Amino acid sequence: MGRPLDLVLTVDFKIQQILETLVSRIAGRRPGCRVGAWLMERETGELVGGAQYPGFDPNRFIRYSQDILENQMLVPMVIPRRFRILLRDAANLLGSREMGNTLPWSVSSIGMNLGFQLRLWNWLGLTDEWYTDFSLYKEGEKTQAVTMKLFRQVAEQQYGLVPESTTPLKLFTGLTELFSNGTAIRPHAVGAVVDTVSGEKFPLPVYRGEFDSVSETINSSSKEMERLLKSMATPGSSGTLYFSDRDLLVNSGPDGGFQDEELLFALIPADTVPLAMLVTVSSPVLLPEKKEKKSPLLVELVDRVVDRISVLQQVAKNVADVVEPELTGEGNYPFGKENSGFLGRRNKKRTDQQVKPGVMPNLEGLSLRRSFQLLQHKKLKIHFRGTGRVVSQKPVAGTSLKGVSECVLVLAARPNHSNNNETPGRDEHR
Repeated sequence: MGRPLDLVLTVDFKIQQILETLVSRIAGRRPGCRVGAWLMERETGELVGGAQYPGFDPNRFIRYSQDILENQMLVPMVIPRRFRILLRDAANLLGSREMGNTLPWSVSSIGMNLGFQLRLWNWLGLTDEWYTDFSLYKEGEKTQAVTMKLFRQVAEQQYGLVPESTTPLKLFTGLTELFSNGTAIRPHAVGAVVDTVSGEKFPLPVYRGEFDSVSETINSSSKEMERLLKSMATPGSSGTLYFSDRDLLVNSGPDGGFQDEELLFALIPADTVPLAMLVTVSSPVLLPEKKEKKSPLLVELVDRVVDRISVLQQVAKNVADVVEPELTGEGNYPFGKENSGFLGRRNKKRTDQQVKPGVMPNLEGLSLRRSFQLLQHKKLKIHFRGTGRVVSQKPVAGTSLKGVSECVLVLAARPNHSNNNETPGRDEHR
């Protein structure tokens, strides 16, 4: 176009910070491991956040090896046994439906429709080449060959034509499409472009695949697909479903060795913005150490942050003035500690400025997002009700926060536009 453009990203940086903290906690319990966590809107494919460990400082990227800089979403992986079983059973269910079998999967005899399986894997994007706005798949897949194999094969298990390996992003996308009513999506991190001269914003079209016989079959079988997933998944907070597996792999290449692989897929329900999440953990097999306290499971660590992520995403999509910019003197990619592991991490100086409890700021007339910004270092549990601007607060402005652990914000629509109908809000924790 010959004109300077700005990109409008789909990433929420508060959720991004939560994901970075999450992967750090997971990595802290498994020495030498690699961790990735990604969050995506199920209906649009918008990437809300993503983090991987070990990370890198973008100001000093030349100091890191390609292995560290590599996007883990595009590195081929072995599909765990339980995930292959889930894909196989889903394909068999959908294949039988296409042939006219209307009985539930739990009471009917289902055979393998290999022809439908091939069409399904291709439609889900598990086996073909496709592109994202943040990387070319062919470039990502050239970086590493799949040399890992399952250490112990289960002879009696038949997977049909379910792929043995794929990339985390392809599997993430395929599972999301499979259990989201057959909506075809492609993950993307850019939602729009802005002409910096005119200020005009151009939303980018969301990828929608053709509504063919495969998507129609998935859509018409959505209730049975949901029952299938619930029969194999673990329930969590607020109706979240977790499906996970952990396998021991052996390296068939010249280097040899074993590897512990864990994969978790989560569907996070919501009234307006349902989300999907994928977490991968890869670590060398170490001898077990005696520990006085048992480490929490991966599902438990993820479940602790799911509610907060869901609330932040609903707020970002629904509250007025949610994209109000934060005024700061920092530039892009501020310098922090040299061993800072993540992209765009704030430096320590900034967090040290808010050590004292201080006093309650005046929030009346401010948006909810701006109120969160002013309270983010106050170590308060925040409760809010309604939508719009803050009209009442407790404690009142100027009150000392020493010994105070909670605050309440009441919001209402702007003057002349209020219908005096308040919608109860969900608790937000800080």
